[in-house]
Amino acid sequence: GKGEASVNTFASLVQDAHRAVRLELLRVVYTWCRTLDYSDLYSQESRLMPYLLTGLFDPDEDIARTTFDWLEQLGRDYESLNEADLKERVEYGWLDEAAKEAARPPLPPPFTRRPRLGARLRVREHFRRLVQTVCEEMRCWQSQQRAPSAKLLCALMMYQEEHLTEFVDKLVPALAACLTLEDDDSGEVERGASQCARLLAHHVPAAAY
Repeated sequence: GKGEASVNTFASLVQDAHRAVRLELLRVVYTWCRTLDYSDLYSQESRLMPYLLTGLFDPDEDIARTTFDWLEQLGRDYESLNEADLKERVEYGWLDEAAKEAARPPLPPPFTRRPRLGARLRVREHFRRLVQTVCEEMRCWQSQQRAPSAKLLCALMMYQEEHLTEFVDKLVPALAACLTLEDDDSGEVERGASQCARLLAHHVPAAAY
């Protein structure tokens, strides 16, 4: 009714205390991303993707690994759908890809390798729409809200790579604010934000800021 607070059911379920609830939500989101008609999916996926990416840092290691595998499959789907557009990049860009793989920073779990091309491109499509909101949430005075936002930003950055450069003006102040707030008793916020800072330092030359 009028005046009632809105509740984000997905946000509650993705942080549910029960493993089976979190896994089922992630499975549903993944299934939607695979089965929705692409013309409908594009307008909806930026709303769905944050929940799937959050699964990469689920406290259950099996869920985190499963989420990574699902994102890799979504990447394969993207590559198949855009095969003609990606053909030249795949055929002639393998040396560049190999060099980036060799130079990559240590990866946080559950990443055992650099995400495949299609997965990176698919997540990047939504970065611009999501980054402002995530950065604002990282300034929240409550560490319980900053911690998942820092983890989500880390996941987004893993797929954005060198394309982070144009967003430095948003990322640096948000990370600085996140790290200077002092209610992080568990250290969870600091770990997430520090990982973001390491990724930013690796992918963006200092002269770019």
